[in-house]
Order: sequence, then C-alpha cells, then structure tokens
Amino acid sequence: MIFTRRTKQHLKTGVVGCALLWVVLYLLKRKSSVSPSGEEVEISKRSNDEYIYDSRQGTAPKIDKLAKLRQAIYDIKRPDDTKYAINETKSQTISVTRSIPDTRPPECLLKSYDIANLPTVSVIIPMYNEAPSILLRTVHSFLSRTPPSLLADIIIVDDMSTNENMKAPLTAYFHELSPVIKILRLVKKAHLIKARMAGAAVARGEVLLFQDGHTEANEGWAEPVLDYIRQHRNSIVQPTVDTVDQWTIEYEQASAENFDSKWKGVFLWDMRYAWQRTPSYYKSWLTSDAEPFPCPVLVGCSIAVHKEYFEEIGGFDTGLDVWGGEQIELSFRAWMCGGRVIIHPCGRAGHIFKPWMKSDLNWMTREKAIAKNNIRVGESWMERYVTYYYASNRIYQVKQVELTEEDKAGILERRKLKEKLKCKDFDWYLKHVLPELTEPPRDAKYFGEIANVRSSSCLYAASDSYVGLTRDCYLYSRFQEQGEFAFKQDGRLMKGSQCVQVNNYGLLQLISCDLLSPAHGVISFDLYGAGLTNGYIKYTQEGFPVKCLEQITNVLPQHNGEQMPQFNPCKPGNEFQMWKVNYHFEYDLVPPPLFEGDVRFSSNPR
Repeated sequence: MIFTRRTKQHLKTGVVGCALLWVVLYLLKRKSSVSPSGEEVEISKRSNDEYIYDSRQGTAPKIDKLAKLRQAIYDIKRPDDTKYAINETKSQTISVTRSIPDTRPPECLLKSYDIANLPTVSVIIPMYNEAPSILLRTVHSFLSRTPPSLLADIIIVDDMSTNENMKAPLTAYFHELSPVIKILRLVKKAHLIKARMAGAAVARGEVLLFQDGHTEANEGWAEPVLDYIRQHRNSIVQPTVDTVDQWTIEYEQASAENFDSKWKGVFLWDMRYAWQRTPSYYKSWLTSDAEPFPCPVLVGCSIAVHKEYFEEIGGFDTGLDVWGGEQIELSFRAWMCGGRVIIHPCGRAGHIFKPWMKSDLNWMTREKAIAKNNIRVGESWMERYVTYYYASNRIYQVKQVELTEEDKAGILERRKLKEKLKCKDFDWYLKHVLPELTEPPRDAKYFGEIANVRSSSCLYAASDSYVGLTRDCYLYSRFQEQGEFAFKQDGRLMKGSQCVQVNNYGLLQLISCDLLSPAHGVISFDLYGAGLTNGYIKYTQEGFPVKCLEQITNVLPQHNGEQMPQFNPCKPGNEFQMWKVNYHFEYDLVPPPLFEGDVRFSSNPR
C-alpha cells in the first residue's frame, strides 16, 4: 500500500471514526430523517442495515448482477421519449459505461496534479422522473472518471419522483453499484433549488459539484477543477460544458478550443441566459488554451464550489421557488461580493440541452414562479437596471406578477446580505465583469437581435457597412453585440450610433445619422398576429409602395451568393419576411419602486 498524507490522516482517525460510525448507524435506523438543512429525507438503506450514507466499504459490483438490475429498470413501463425530451429508447441501446471523446485541449494533457493534496468532492444530482438510462450514465461517468480518493460521495436527491423506475429498482441498482452513492428521497416536494441545498447539507466533500441528472463527466474532469478551487477558495468553477445530443445521444465537443472560439455565459436584460463569444481582450490574459477564463454568469447544469465558501456567501437563494434565476443570482453574488466565476477548459462534462422542461406544474404556474424569481434577483442585485427587466417582461400578462409583503421582506433580507458581504454595486459588475452587455437606448421601443422567423438567422453589422445575416443568434442561445439593433421612437433603425439606410438595391447599409434625411424613407417594425415581439419590417418612401424586409440569396456583387436582408414587395404569409426581436420595451408597464430610495428609468432618451 502507498501511504499518502491523506492516508495517514485517515489511519489516525480510524478508531474514533469507527466508534462514531456505530453511533450514527444507531441514530439513523429510521426510514425518514431530517437533513441539516431542515429538509426531510428518506435515506436509502442497504440490506445488511449499513447505510450508503455512512459507508465507503464494499466489494466490487458484479457486472452480470448490475446488468440484470439495469434491465429490470428498463422493463418497467415508462413515459414516451417526448415526455423526457430525450431519446431514452436510443439511450437504452448504448452502454452506460461507454467511452466518449476526450475533448480537452492538448495543453491540458501536459498538466499534472498532486492528488494527495486536492480537496475531496461531493457530486450532488437532483432528479425528478429522469430518463433512467441517462441518469445511470451520469452516475457511472462520475464514478469511473473521478479518482476514488477524491470522490467523497455521489448524492442523488429524489424530489418525489412518481415513475416506478425511479424507486426501488433504482435504489437496488445503486446499492449494488457503489457504497459512495447516497439516495436522498425527499418526503415533501422541494423543486430544484431546495433539492440542491438538501444534498449540500449532507455532503461530506470539501467541494460541492452541483450536476444535472442528464450530464456526462469527461476524462480528467476532477483534478483541474479541484486544483483551481484549492488555490482560489473564493471562486466558483464551471467545467466546460460539451453537448450530448438529445436525440442521437452522441457526445459532441462544445466548440473548437482556441482563443477565437471560446464562449462565456452572460445574462440578457430580460433575465435569459445566453452564450457570448469571449472578447478579444481575453487574449491578453490567457497564455494557453488550458487556462481558465472569467465567466460573468454560470450555466447552471455544472457548478463546482468550495463548501465552506458556498455556505459563507449564503448558498443558493432558497427564496427562489421551483427553478430559474438561481445560477444568475449566485453569479452576481460571487462577483459583486469578492469572489469570481471561471470556466475551466480542462474540466469538462457533457449536458443534454432540452428545448422544454418536464414539470408537475402547469405552464402558467411555472411561468409566474420564474417571473417572481427574476424579480427577486433583479430587485436584490441590479438596482435601477431592473427597470429593463420590467419593461421587457411585463408586456406578457403571465409575467405581470405582484409581490406580497412576504416577497418584499425577502428582498430586503437579500439586500441586508449584500451589505453584510460588503458587495459592490451593479454598475461595478457591468463595468468590470460584463462590459460587452449593451445598455438599451431608453428611447428604443424594440431592441436586440432581429431574427428571421423562418431561418432563425439574425441581422448583423458586416465590416464593410452592409447589414448581413448570421446564424450566431440568441435562438441558438448565443449572443453577439454585433447583432444588436434599436428601433427608436422617432422611427429610425439604428446600430449603435449609426443609422440604417436602404440603398437603391433594397439592401441595408450603416451611415452617419447626420447624413440621413426624410428622403431616405422610414423603416418601421409592425407587429403581426398575437406576437408581441414578432413583426414585419416595413420601408416607406414617399411616392413608392411599401416594401417588406426579406431574407434572400444575394445576386449583387457585394456579398454575392450570401444570405442577405433586402426590401422587396410585401407578400403576406411569406415567413422569410417575418422577423422577431429580442426586446419590446413598454416603460408605462414598469411598476413603481418597491422601497424609498429605489430608482426606475423612464423611456426618455439619455
């Protein structure tokens, strides 16, 4: 046996640990218990009355027995694949211990780590009626790709799943698989945020990794992530998130790994999450493609943080209900209160991005819960900038939620936490963490990316003053400031400080607004149907018929053969003439300030 410093420490405490273990086992001989967070849990128990909760010992699992237990799970009647938003049928034909591409940059493979001095980790996986084979593959990947000495436990928090394949058969499988796996079965519905906190309360690792149940750890994920946290305790680390295709179940690299193709997480003014290409000035900071880089907002599916630091700054905000906004709130708090958030290119995990979420809540209840969460986050951290959230969201009736006195008291408590942690203001965050986020002109009625309804391509400013089309749009969860346009209340379409004019061929070009005259005509955005952000972009010029902006294949010399926006005769029903904009601002719908001293913007120009 090789004796490391950690091994010697374990030997010294072994006798005391055994004595304490018997005491704990006696106290835990109940089906239900209460976690330190106050959440009631059911702790899955082994047949010999040893709890997974307390034991790291056990024989190697028998492959044939696991196969039979796994098949027993698969044989249980389950929802169809559309309910999961995952091709579970295909996934069940793929090994849960499959090999996947090692997507780390080559420089990562040259690094070495002193495992004996790295902190241990608890992997916390909330679940609610997960696709069974996907969940098994998630657990297997972290079990097999994490050094055993670093893996304190894998905690599966069952938020009252109703599918039979998530109950006794799943427990039997994980009992056989490994004693490091805990199953906490909540006896009261908690939803995602509180379920994560229930898992954190019983975690034994020095580091917490909050992981979705439809993810897959890649090779060598743990060492770089844990080493960074060892050196930078007040940091939150997001492993680089690759993609697992929801229908083919293929593991795909997120993007080519070089300076020009790295993406970071950001928030948008309506509190949506988006990816943004890292700005060019990052190059002056980074010495290699293996180096971590700052991330303004966490993605949510994979979050690693030192347990003590997590507790010091208040954990996840349990005043947020169901799910939504929690990763944005945690990111704001970390950055503004003395910490930081980074993406590590050497630690990687695949994630299945699903276009819709399964839930036991109806659509309206869920949307109102998310809206109230976003208000709580905005009112707690964003100061006057929360005006943009209200102006862009209260156009939807379902998001016009009213706060109770209890809700307001909760916001005041968050502001007190902000004072206690001596946090910086939101102006500082925008200036130092996310300077690329453009503040909307306050005289803009519509603002943001303008996407074609049929193709999902967006307008963007080309380098030669023409306005072209790109596929890098928010509809693909990507955001680029080159694609932000504003429809002003005075009828001008603008990109930054420049105005858009229509040339003789109907193409769009950027010019100085001083050169724009009424003779150039007026571009307007006319809503159609029931949509509040969908419309026709029309061009009106005296003496000529109204034309509509259309996506076409350009035959002119400039940008020949490219997809371009061009004004053509209007054709009702032609989806290539239908467009969608990110933000529709109605400042009259912004509610008054919650508390004395709070500030709201008006729609007046700056």
